[in-house]
Amino acid sequence: MSEATTGPKLGLSGQGRECVVLDVEGMTCGHCANAVEGELAAVPGVVSAEVDLDGGTAKVVGSAALPELKAAVERAGYKVGGRAKPDTARQSGCGC
Repeated sequence: MSEATTGPKLGLSGQGRECVVLDVEGMTCGHCANAVEGELAAVPGVVSAEVDLDGGTAKVVGSAALPELKAAVERAGYKVGGRAKPDTARQSGCGC
């Protein structure tokens, strides 16, 4: 069930940005979620990153590429599902 979901959105400035929902495996506590969120937020091009510990997901808004986001999660010590698919991001819970 691991997957990453993306969908193009337009920011307030009119520039394109992506909303990406990543399935993150292995998070068990708030410290885990904070570590993942911090690594994602540090990626150049990320506007916002929000981790849902209970849902095992991370929502990322910005222009960073999926491989960069996956690498950030791995630097925090966790795994991301390897599949990405085009999405209407709002259907997957991303309210960007």
